[in-house]
Amino acid sequence: QIPVVDDQGRLAGLHTLRSILGRESKSIPALILAGGRGSRLGHHTEKVPKPMMRVAGRPIVERLIDHLVGYGIHNITLSVAYLAEVISEYLGDGSNRHCSIDYLVEDPLSPRGTGGPVVDFVRSSSSPAGSVLVLNGDLVTDINIDWLLSEHSERGADITIGTQSHTQEIPYGVVRKGKDGWVTDIQEKPVLEFPVNAGIYVLNPKVVEHFPDQGEIPMTDIVQAC
Repeated sequence: QIPVVDDQGRLAGLHTLRSILGRESKSIPALILAGGRGSRLGHHTEKVPKPMMRVAGRPIVERLIDHLVGYGIHNITLSVAYLAEVISEYLGDGSNRHCSIDYLVEDPLSPRGTGGPVVDFVRSSSSPAGSVLVLNGDLVTDINIDWLLSEHSERGADITIGTQSHTQEIPYGVVRKGKDGWVTDIQEKPVLEFPVNAGIYVLNPKVVEHFPDQGEIPMTDIVQAC
């Protein structure tokens, strides 16, 4: 909050961060996949779901929601399962975060995988004709969402996937051979670079039309189907 004062030092107005950074509201709905257990974190997620883990004092999912709101996205749904009440009690309906938050609660006896909530969300969406933004709930990201949505639209894609560059060093000298067995090259400890899935998607609703309403659906299956 930045106070505005007159020549006598008296308060004349107040700028807030949201008003300064405010952007044009977007109609695209966003789905945050926040149902994971986070089992790889061991005892850290026994009482706190992974999206509620704190980074620099704030839950990851709260940072993600603020990032979406900063780009004008105000219609947000959270897919929740493990310790769902911890998330819903903290975030509420989103009114204090300048957005509307709904919850898609997964039946623990009928898990839907990473792609199932996407199918369910698209089919329950009030505006299924446009694109949908989907993000994993454990992301710490500053991705430019305007650019992402623009790329999806301009390329005419059915699905756009956000990727992150990942490098892996081979700790040995790698020998390359031709079909005849002769050595053609040798590289000492080469570094390989791969684009890996960052858990950010823009998709058109038609891509989930043929998926079932029951059972687990990996998000990778939805991508492969396209």
